[in-house]
Amino acid sequence: MSTSYFVILFLAIFISTASSNPILNYTQSHRGCGPIGIDITSFLQDEGVGVITPFCVDHDACYSSCNTTRTGCNDSFRTCTKNACAAQKPSTLKCSTYASILYSVTSVFGIPSYDVSQRAANCT
Repeated sequence: MSTSYFVILFLAIFISTASSNPILNYTQSHRGCGPIGIDITSFLQDEGVGVITPFCVDHDACYSSCNTTRTGCNDSFRTCTKNACAAQKPSTLKCSTYASILYSVTSVFGIPSYDVSQRAANCT
């Protein structure tokens, strides 16, 4: 569980820092888990919870789709990862923990990523 807290702290610090700095020459991509500039997909796979990764890609795509809300994207991510983790035996609890952490961090600190993605897609 201490790894989980490290991931939360790291992502929170990174996203807070990134949100105060403009992202120059940003190109939207639907790449995996983690904030712009950091990919934690390999980390999640190493932890045995790679089942979450496709939903991170879907979440990125949702953020860059016009007529979507940040809350709607986040809630969809939460539902999909929760369902995927429920079927992830024997590491259901571990998977659910990481999915909840990613959802929480995204919900609290994801506004800059959503805004950048919406602008990159010419939605706003």
